[in-house]
Amino acid sequence: MFETLTLAREYAAAVRKPFPKIDDKILEEKDWPRDCYVFEGKEKEPTIVFMPLFNRNNTRDAEEYKAKMNEFSTMQPPFDQEKIKFLWRRRR
Repeated sequence: MFETLTLAREYAAAVRKPFPKIDDKILEEKDWPRDCYVFEGKEKEPTIVFMPLFNRNNTRDAEEYKAKMNEFSTMQPPFDQEKIKFLWRRRR
């Protein structure tokens, strides 16, 4: 779940750019995340706002969350009209 966030953290470290601390306890929520996380930057670190598309507010449980994440994964061809309509209705 937090793959994009941890990849960004690793990239920032590789290119020696500041990145806010991510508490390991938060990463434990990967199987059913909250709807919003704020990683507050200190000094020159940016503040990161991370909002998972599917989360505890719009899925019944961890099982439904996992199913939706598999169906709407980041690495796939463009969404068809049916998936776009589903996401549009779900946003409310």
